Amino acid sequence: MTATGIVVAMLPEAKCLTGGRPQPGISMNPHPGVSLHVGGIGPERAARAAEQLVAGGARALLSLGVAGALTPHLAPGDLLIPETVETANGTLRIHSAWRKRVVERISAAGVIVTAGNLVETDEVVTTPARKAALAGARNAAAVDMESGAVLRVAARHGLPALVLRVIADAAHMEIPAFVIRRTDPFGNTDTAGLLLDLLRAPAQLPALLGLGRASFAALNSLRRLSRLLPEIIPDHDVLGLPR
Repeated sequence: MTATGIVVAMLPEAKCLTGGRPQPGISMNPHPGVSLHVGGIGPERAARAAEQLVAGGARALLSLGVAGALTPHLAPGDLLIPETVETANGTLRIHSAWRKRVVERISAAGVIVTAGNLVETDEVVTTPARKAALAGARNAAAVDMESGAVLRVAARHGLPALVLRVIADAAHMEIPAFVIRRTDPFGNTDTAGLLLDLLRAPAQLPALLGLGRASFAALNSLRRLSRLLPEIIPDHDVLGLPR
């Protein structure tokens, strides 16, 4: 088993994967040979988390968490393991042999892997119109803010990298602006502020309830995925690394 660093953006994601009490900016070890780091939302924070994991001895990097759907075939809770991540500066590819092994193993365990590639943005894509435009322009099925940064760090250090993303909002769903405003960089929500904003804009209640149901589905999928972490961590032979 290869020492693997997992970059997670938000605390709710990390709690699903570890069953423990993760802390922002601190690495923890949910399984032997695995270090998980809650880096925060966005590419800069993800890059810092990945660099810290590499400095701590990681020989492979995994970007794991949620993503937004850009196309109608993806539903909340679906698992996406992309072959590429589209960025403003070109296409980044994940380690194909590692991806193939993971797809085989978790499919054998009854988990469905949905096809599609990922695109990187530096802000949350909140409206169906923007999602559709991004899908058409970048030929991607889903979007996130961290995976491209993790892949760039891996490439800089000559390390293999993989991306696993669970869909948290469907392509037709709108994320109210006050949800973004009331969420901190580690995924903690200011509930009181959220309720106050909702009182000011009650027409947003259906969107907020739909987002809550979608988030629940995504986090449940991450909990199921946590039981398969030993199947996801790569063997030396898959990566072509010396033992």
